Amino acid sequence: NVVPEENVSTKFRNLMYASIESFSTDTLLAIRQAIRIQNLAKDSFDLLENQFLIKLRELKLTPGEYEKTALEIISLLELNEDLITKPKGEFEQLNLWKNAIESKGIYVLELGFNNEEAKGFAIFDKIAPVIVLNTNDSPKVRIFTLLHELSHFLLQTDAIDDNESLINFTDNKIETICNYLAGSVLVPSSYLKNKLITLQLNPQDSTEEVIEVLSRVFNISMQVILRRLYIQDYIEKNVFQTLQRKLREYYLNSKHEKK
Repeated sequence: NVVPEENVSTKFRNLMYASIESFSTDTLLAIRQAIRIQNLAKDSFDLLENQFLIKLRELKLTPGEYEKTALEIISLLELNEDLITKPKGEFEQLNLWKNAIESKGIYVLELGFNNEEAKGFAIFDKIAPVIVLNTNDSPKVRIFTLLHELSHFLLQTDAIDDNESLINFTDNKIETICNYLAGSVLVPSSYLKNKLITLQLNPQDSTEEVIEVLSRVFNISMQVILRRLYIQDYIEKNVFQTLQRKLREYYLNSKHEKK
């Protein structure tokens, strides 16, 4: 295996070495490339702190404020409901979020590595923060990973995220907060309510159909839509759990068929 160069934060280095034995060469090379680009960027920025990160740091991160915080993040990214829900392809949607984040001085890299090992990672830095997405994932998965990693920057933390941490199969408090924030930004509660009303959708009567429609509207995975409907009390817990298992089985079967 190729050990990445060491000029990186202590926190990220500790994360990296905690899993380094299980990482393939491709994953380690992706980490190394991200670290190298961050170092080059820091040299060119003359130690000026990223202004967008300063604004993120000022946002409230208490549980009752997450939905409001999500709208503030969207505003800071200079996006709105029309731009986010305008009909477009999934790669266009990925580029919408990616360009908005990159315009704020955050480097977003898309590299190919083993997506069983990592879906993406975030290397926090006050001057040149870097997010890495995995090109072996679908655009919709990459979109969620992107916003999940951005959420780590609100907490000023680094991350190497795998599938378990991105779908709430974890007890890690930080990962749970990042998942909630990512979902809230991608499908804000007010936007969700507006679409249910204007499209005359009833999640309780035809949950699966509603999930499919909203997945197309927001250009995000059905898993994200399902969780947002549950968090916003549009569906009962037993319905959520049943459909969550169904979607997870579908995901695992699809992955098996691709192999």
